[in-house]
Amino acid sequence: MAATGDQQQQGADRVQGFPKENVWGEFTSLAREHNSVNMGQGFPNFPPPAFVVEAGVAALRADHHQYARSMGSLNLVGELAKYYSGSLGREVNPLSEVMVGVGATEVLFATFQGHVQAGDEVLLFAPSFDIYLQQVRFAGGTVKCVPLTVREGEGAGAGAATERWGYEVADVIAALSPRTRILLLNNPHNPTGKVFSKEEVEELAVALRLFPRVILVCDEVYEHLVFGERRHLSAAALPELWERTITVSSSGKTFSATGWKVGWAVGPASLIHPIWLVHQYVCFSVCTPMQEAVAEMLARAQRPYEGHPTYFAWLKHTYQARRDLLAAGLEAVSLRPVLPEAGYFVMANTENVTVPEKYASVAGHSRDWALCRWFSIDLGVTPIPPSAFYPPDLKPLGANYARFAFCKRESDIEECCRRLKDRLPSPQ
Repeated sequence: MAATGDQQQQGADRVQGFPKENVWGEFTSLAREHNSVNMGQGFPNFPPPAFVVEAGVAALRADHHQYARSMGSLNLVGELAKYYSGSLGREVNPLSEVMVGVGATEVLFATFQGHVQAGDEVLLFAPSFDIYLQQVRFAGGTVKCVPLTVREGEGAGAGAATERWGYEVADVIAALSPRTRILLLNNPHNPTGKVFSKEEVEELAVALRLFPRVILVCDEVYEHLVFGERRHLSAAALPELWERTITVSSSGKTFSATGWKVGWAVGPASLIHPIWLVHQYVCFSVCTPMQEAVAEMLARAQRPYEGHPTYFAWLKHTYQARRDLLAAGLEAVSLRPVLPEAGYFVMANTENVTVPEKYASVAGHSRDWALCRWFSIDLGVTPIPPSAFYPPDLKPLGANYARFAFCKRESDIEECCRRLKDRLPSPQ
């Protein structure tokens, strides 16, 4: 029997459950249509530092134009091994314990494909980066979530300093099972900006002792954007966790060059090898000149820069100033930011704001979605509804929040705050 046109066009069964539209497409279109200040997506709207661009140009001129080694160019894996040997307190083998991929996204895809079997469970903290859920599903796994909630505690700075995101370790223990294959620790965390403390990482290590099959996958792309007195600890630095931990990071967030798509995984050879087996049949290797440039950038970043001891120190300083500028503007209009300890984003509590009926009454729109549409269309400011980062059963936890990105020009942050001050009705 011949296939019908509909059958020919519908695609494989494995993609049928994927969302037909995503939050980024909808709100980017709204921002463009209504000339709104786009505070949604997490990429800088300013150029990278000059030394980053110069490294890219130099790599292109140096005739790095052919396929690189599949696991990563020798210069880049060497530089990464040197960096992680220092930060993890152990010797990292550049040839077997480091793999370079097309951004952290492809590295994570290959990780799930290489380590998750049909029926396995992946445990993560919600809200979470939206690709995790679909990538795990694509690998045949099931996602289980432990919710992060706002509670009183030592905050990240001024303003809403007594509120921070936390979880119950009992929830983690209850969610672990013999079917659990991966505990995914996004640290620093997107979208909340939470930095998991040394004590929290240690208690997760204790919880995992009863589940020897579980691999810890640590997404650390915001590792150099930690603010105030908070300190980032790679879980792999704990001696008992190294043998079961895959550390994932990338150059995009650190160097304000998200389009370069150079990421990596670091870990014991036994865990890296299955990732590479997938990687070699997905893309084989990563853009050669970009790898050479990133190797140079990583070396350069550890030298003095713009009056700071390192580029990493300068990066932290400049982003913390942007964070504080946005948080102050949100507080001034009765939005309550939970001051992030790291990253690109502020999650703001919107309970004091009444969403107009014409937006709130639209069928199928959660409160946060309605509020963000209202902000985009009427107020000229586009945040992202956080319910997009929760699984279906936990979406109500995002109803009273909106996510604002501060990886933007200071002038855009100031314009965002001005529009909110001028256009957002005062709480009744």
